Amino acid sequence: MTYYWTWEGSADFNHFSYERRDLSGNWMQFAASYDGGATQWQGNLWPIEAGMLFRMNAHLVSGQILTSNEVPFVPFAFPPPEAMQLLTVSQVTGTDIALAWTGVTTPEFSRFEVQQWDGGSWLVVATVIDGQVRNWTCGPVPYMDASHNVRVVVFNMDGQFATSNEVAIALVP
Repeated sequence: MTYYWTWEGSADFNHFSYERRDLSGNWMQFAASYDGGATQWQGNLWPIEAGMLFRMNAHLVSGQILTSNEVPFVPFAFPPPEAMQLLTVSQVTGTDIALAWTGVTTPEFSRFEVQQWDGGSWLVVATVIDGQVRNWTCGPVPYMDASHNVRVVVFNMDGQFATSNEVAIALVP
């Protein structure tokens, strides 16, 4: 989480304290800073939920405490990934396939999954963690036939995903 603010400063400044409201409605301090020029705090605060309230205090040497407005936490969400276009799926051995696909991955890329349809659900055949990959050989696949299609699914860091078109395996005669 990153917490940003603006502060015009005071010669009487001592420190900042950062607070969040707990489930019982009480304000709990989670961090402090003695840098009067600071404009952000960054760190992990778990558990944290959308709408949870935060505020900060400027503590002055005189003992006065200046309290900011309350701000609700708004979680950042990555845009959903774009689906890949699966170009070919070819048999390379009795149990392995080679795939080629095209598409654009974003910095939020997490992984590709190569999946095969088993007639009732999609089975993960391989996981690819390099977002630049556009060709992959994997196996063994559960079904080496043209009736159990293959697809590529791209995931982002939020767990959102997009599926490619489905392609039948081109079998070696």
